[in-house]
Amino acid sequence: MGRYYEDERYHPHQRNGVSRTDRLYRVLRGWNLRNKRRLIEQYCTQGSILDVGCGTGEFLTEMQGAGWQVLGIEPASQARDFVEKGGLRVLDRIEKCHDRFDAITLWHVLEHIHEVHDLLHQLGKLLSPGGRIFIAAPNLESFDAKRYGPYWIAFDAPRHLYHFRPQDMRLFLHTHGLKVIRQSALFLDPWYNSLFSCRLKSEIKGKKIGAYGFITCGFVSSCASLKGRFNRNSSSSPIYIACHGDR
Repeated sequence: MGRYYEDERYHPHQRNGVSRTDRLYRVLRGWNLRNKRRLIEQYCTQGSILDVGCGTGEFLTEMQGAGWQVLGIEPASQARDFVEKGGLRVLDRIEKCHDRFDAITLWHVLEHIHEVHDLLHQLGKLLSPGGRIFIAAPNLESFDAKRYGPYWIAFDAPRHLYHFRPQDMRLFLHTHGLKVIRQSALFLDPWYNSLFSCRLKSEIKGKKIGAYGFITCGFVSSCASLKGRFNRNSSSSPIYIACHGDR
């Protein structure tokens, strides 16, 4: 699968794309990193964190700058080399990790894993008593998934092997002795999904797709992530915050 992650258009591993969309992605990624850190610090005191699927290490850098002890897991060799050159600790396989962590994060990673049950079993053993696991994954029942159908960018074949609905994720975690204590959302993901779904649809159909559909879908899907009258189970990228089931 490695060659599918070295594609220069694959944004999570991209560092120097030159298009306006690429530059916008990097700016918004910085904003998103800070919000992820603030969310984690609501539940975990400053300590150790494991980022599974750390990509090129931007999140590790954000957390280290805030005083956390960081370790990344990244199987893609080019991304891992970039992280190591930045002076951060990174391993190629979870089996090499034997520490315990106050926080474990998987930002759009679980859907890429071939042996998801094996991974969750191992992560449960690496989580400190009272620690938290943060998992973000695309939602197959989100507004934008239904809006764009086969053009939904979060299908991301062949990199995405699994797709989870919120009820699937809760059952999956429960199977491994973990319980969801809160469901949040990545606020920018509806806009990302809508923008790139529009672009994909335009490329496949060979005609320009207007911006109105992207803006409307991004707004409605974002509203689905908010508290109150909207159903959070229809948000683009739920964040599942879980702990050991006996706590």
